[in-house]
Amino acid sequence: MQRRLIACATERGYRLETVYVQRLGPPDAVFDLLGSLLESDGLALVVPTLHHLAVLGNPLDIRDHLSCGDHQVLIATEPAERTC
Repeated sequence: MQRRLIACATERGYRLETVYVQRLGPPDAVFDLLGSLLESDGLALVVPTLHHLAVLGNPLDIRDHLSCGDHQVLIATEPAERTC
């Protein structure tokens, strides 16, 4: 997964600096990540899927809120193709 995140960032002209991994238990990593974003200007956030933002609330609302603060949200995993 980390290679996919790096590739996603690189393809869009970014360099992946920090990877936050959420483990079972309290959502510490997501709050560390959010703190880093809020302390910076214009950093991009690369997530495997938009669903990874759900721990903070509605993923679409979180993405839109971050975008308003000049943080681009990049999705590393392509949506699954429809099979029917």
